[in-house]
Amino acid sequence: AIEFKHSSEDWLNGPLSKLNAVEIDQVVEEQFKECYKTIKQFEGQENPRLVAQALRDDIAQFRQNLPVIRALCQEAFQPMHFAMLFDELDRDPDMEEGLTLQQMLDINIVEHIEVVERISAEALKQHGLKVALGGMKRDWKPIELEVVAYKE
Repeated sequence: AIEFKHSSEDWLNGPLSKLNAVEIDQVVEEQFKECYKTIKQFEGQENPRLVAQALRDDIAQFRQNLPVIRALCQEAFQPMHFAMLFDELDRDPDMEEGLTLQQMLDINIVEHIEVVERISAEALKQHGLKVALGGMKRDWKPIELEVVAYKE
């Protein structure tokens, strides 16, 4: 319970660029399953069961943020994508100190998940192209092409 509380605080208030969506997803899902088991174990014990139920409710509430975390907390999502997102949402956030998940939730980003996911998909495609181009450049760099006169 304490671990989830501390982790969720870090996830909500830490910079988005430092969050690992896969890791957060795994921890939240694992904790949610553990809470379900714990509630079953405390059957007949009112106070411990209520504590486990409250934790499960907190985790369920946080799980609603996972689509936003998956979309925004990836290597492909760059500052230009945040600019595109805020342009479409007609918002002007303070990006100087780095954005946090809480700031995004404060502007009701969950209500605009379709826009977030669309821009995230664009970011992934652009990132894929960038990686592929980098690979091509690396592959072609050692190759030397000799040019000879066609006709003299």
